[in-house]
Amino acid sequence: MTVPKIIATLAVTTAFGMGVASAADIAARPYTKAPPPVVAVYNWTGFYVGGNVGGGWSNTNFSGIPVTGDHFLLPGSSISTGNSSGGVVGGIQAGFNWQWNQLVLGIEGTYSGADVRNNTGLILDPVFAGENIQLNSKITEFATIVGRAGFAPTNDWLIYGKGGYATGRIQTNPQDFFPLPATLQHFSSGAAWHDGWTAGVGVEYKWAQHWVFGLEYDYYSFNSKNHANAVIGTTGAAVGAPTFYSENIRANMSAITGRVSYLFNWGP
Repeated sequence: MTVPKIIATLAVTTAFGMGVASAADIAARPYTKAPPPVVAVYNWTGFYVGGNVGGGWSNTNFSGIPVTGDHFLLPGSSISTGNSSGGVVGGIQAGFNWQWNQLVLGIEGTYSGADVRNNTGLILDPVFAGENIQLNSKITEFATIVGRAGFAPTNDWLIYGKGGYATGRIQTNPQDFFPLPATLQHFSSGAAWHDGWTAGVGVEYKWAQHWVFGLEYDYYSFNSKNHANAVIGTTGAAVGAPTFYSENIRANMSAITGRVSYLFNWGP
């Protein structure tokens, strides 16, 4: 074999050996999977503001004062409307949540308008024989300041309870009727803000990090307050009544509302 052929053979052998070694090195390298992308998980912490709308029903109690002269009730007597009717409620809410693990605590304020009406229906007049009376009430607005405590089973769902201070404006409108059964003769009116308390429960779902949709039930109890009016109105040829309207009023209300809020989320 000539020297050139020997050199060519050695070159081919060396190149082949290096190729085999490189292939072995490549095969021996371990496979490493790329890490998954980091997805931010946002919790319930942050300020929120929104609106709500729904329906409510109420029971109003009318109590006679311990002084003779009220045109519609005897002293010490008491009549309630019962929960026979209701109306629409709707308003705004704003609050702040703090989340620790699955526990969510918060504070919230609300203001709502309302048209929750109720009445006793026609009943025998306890003051003037041979007449009927009807005592009417209407809750026109209410507001609350409450604390909230909830459990977040997942990042998107929240189950909570709430409770605290409530105040509501109640209008009353007593009427009497004669001749029977329902010819309006005399009427009066009164209104006042009543302090009280509220408690409720709800569930919320957080969508697209910031939008919160919820459903809530609330109970309101408004303390007793006097409604008074020195004027007894008359209709048509009715004779003026030489008496006044003065009764102690208290009420409770239940409401179910749907809520939408925007959460200014503070991030994970």
